[in-house]
Amino acid sequence: MLSSSVRSARCLSLTRSGIPLAQSGMRVRHYNIASAQYCKVFSPPAAVDKAKIRKDAIEYVKNFNKKLWYSDPICTTLNGKKLKKGHEIDTVDAFGTKNGKQFLSTHQEVDEVIEHINTYVPKKTDLRTAIRTIESTLLHSHAAELIGNQALDFHKQDGITEIEEALQANILEHKFNDDLLADEAAGKLKIKRNHAFVGCVSNFSNFLDLCRKVLRNIEVGVPVVVLSRSNTTQHMYRWFQLLEKELKSAGIDAGMASYVSCSIEEQRRIFSACSDSPLFLTGSRAVAAAIKELLPNTFASTGGPNTMVNFKMSPKIQEAMVMSTLIENSGQCTALRHVVTPKFEDDDFFSAFENSFIAKDFLESLEKEHFFGLFPHQQFQLEDSYKKHPKHPIAYRKSEKFPTAINENWRSAYLDVTIKNEPSSDESIAHLAQWLNHHQPISLAINGDVYPYTASNKLFEQSSLCVYTIGHDDAPALTAQARPQDGEIFGELPPRKELGKYSKFPVFVPSSTPSNNSVYSHQYLIIQAKHKLDKHFSYCNHLLGAISSREAFGFAHLVVNYLAESCGPKRGVGNRTSLFGLQTPPLLNDSKSVIRCEENTSVDSFVLSVLPFFVTNARSQVIVSCDPANKAISDLLNPQTLPGVEFKLEDSQSTTHCYNVIFPEDMKEFPMVGNFVSLFFPFGHIKSTKNSDEDFVKAFSQSKKWLSVVH
Repeated sequence: MLSSSVRSARCLSLTRSGIPLAQSGMRVRHYNIASAQYCKVFSPPAAVDKAKIRKDAIEYVKNFNKKLWYSDPICTTLNGKKLKKGHEIDTVDAFGTKNGKQFLSTHQEVDEVIEHINTYVPKKTDLRTAIRTIESTLLHSHAAELIGNQALDFHKQDGITEIEEALQANILEHKFNDDLLADEAAGKLKIKRNHAFVGCVSNFSNFLDLCRKVLRNIEVGVPVVVLSRSNTTQHMYRWFQLLEKELKSAGIDAGMASYVSCSIEEQRRIFSACSDSPLFLTGSRAVAAAIKELLPNTFASTGGPNTMVNFKMSPKIQEAMVMSTLIENSGQCTALRHVVTPKFEDDDFFSAFENSFIAKDFLESLEKEHFFGLFPHQQFQLEDSYKKHPKHPIAYRKSEKFPTAINENWRSAYLDVTIKNEPSSDESIAHLAQWLNHHQPISLAINGDVYPYTASNKLFEQSSLCVYTIGHDDAPALTAQARPQDGEIFGELPPRKELGKYSKFPVFVPSSTPSNNSVYSHQYLIIQAKHKLDKHFSYCNHLLGAISSREAFGFAHLVVNYLAESCGPKRGVGNRTSLFGLQTPPLLNDSKSVIRCEENTSVDSFVLSVLPFFVTNARSQVIVSCDPANKAISDLLNPQTLPGVEFKLEDSQSTTHCYNVIFPEDMKEFPMVGNFVSLFFPFGHIKSTKNSDEDFVKAFSQSKKWLSVVH
């Protein structure tokens, strides 16, 4: 992620539904994405003294005692006690070099962990004051240590930007948690306080893990268990040690934060024994799938093959391609993996990367303020069908067809190039959009388009990514650009059709982490059920009248009110010009969502699944496939109850090419409404690299892709 200065503006809604909320006057709270309250938290963040942080981090690295991680090995820490009866192994850094020692807990020690998780009850549920003081201490007094340890372990070249993002984005997420606790105190919801497992990521652990997953949970009374990794596990254990010390000084019970160092097999045994616990993970799709088999309440951020489409090439666009490919030695989640361009020969590849920065080590990168250097000592194994650069550990392959499979090759620079003579043609854009929807990159960078951005708008409307960046001749787009603190909403999302395989809900930043595992109270839903929807939604009466449960009826009201308030693009506050919000599924043939109702599917679950489509401009993008034996639902499938909704009565689902398949399920508990809606619709942001780009706003704010309510 690249930093930038900010302009003095607040997040603004560019469209209004013109539809008032229900007679209850209910306002959707901060923690629901794109709501009016959510948008209000964004304002230009305070500047961070990055020069001092960098200077202190460099000094820390230079004075670091390499024997420390051997003399003080990683071990399980439970209730403040270190467990060291297990087998001692070597730890390794990002490139497989030994850098310390670690005790893997014994079977009996893991039993102690399981006992603690299943019996420990938090003594306090509001620890915000103490935790935010601790957070400030960690990110100010210990910033150099956090950055330095990460650099020593992961070989990170720019840990400063991550600390800046944490300092600025944490303020927003504080407000989300403030609302969450206030609503719990008012009896509106319940924060589940099962121990939360934290699966750490190697690259952005200081913000994503320490702040978002650990501190945001602890401050609302959710105890956490930080899990060791098979590599680059030293630096997160060291921030755990700092946290443990600060918790003790603040008088917070040691049982609120545990660290578990054990084998994968023992981790899975813990998961099986504690299956009600949530797990928060930033990692690969394969790891997320393996975990979710055991922990249904897994909330995973997963990667994808980030893509850049260049409608033309120039020296500056070529430089953007190189920087995006090599960011953190291809170790950033937003590193470029796939380029679409009209022309690219071997000589173009060789010359583009000829002068790539070769860093002696991460310290040189820190000193020279580089974030996209290559390391000369790294091993490089060339994969079949790729060509290696004659001088550098970089490889590419080109084809006129989009790649069918891509290995992200973590920490190795690989680039797939798709040659399209006319990349802005309708045919090329449709094919690229289909590829994007199938592989689901995090980010798409678009270069070489100009106002009115016809080709870019088609790509935006026909795909469903979280991050889009429109570049300009003097400021090309990178795939590695997103500042969530500015309203550039960020998420690492799997393909929509496969979401349930990896994560219970999509995960995005900024948000309230514990809200993912929170549910509305029975009494609050009953109150909502007593209110009438605004007259503009009277066309829903027949559909909603089929709901039998009062809780489900109240939740349906929350869904409608949330959409009435939250639809439409919102403008960010950063130096770049951004729009964010809820979006429709891709506006592309064969990209409809199918709601499949089997013989035993309940009416309540069906109504709640079809309702978000029915009250928005996504109504024409859903197909209801219903088993004729389900008479209760088939009776609702008529133009009077569901006008504009396509339906089929069939024994099995016949639509094979689709964006998503939804199997309605009965809900014993009802999640936060923003999380529920995110199961059906894409969300995220699109931005221009220009400041105050009103042409961009004019072109994209009117896009049909933004979700809107209908009446």
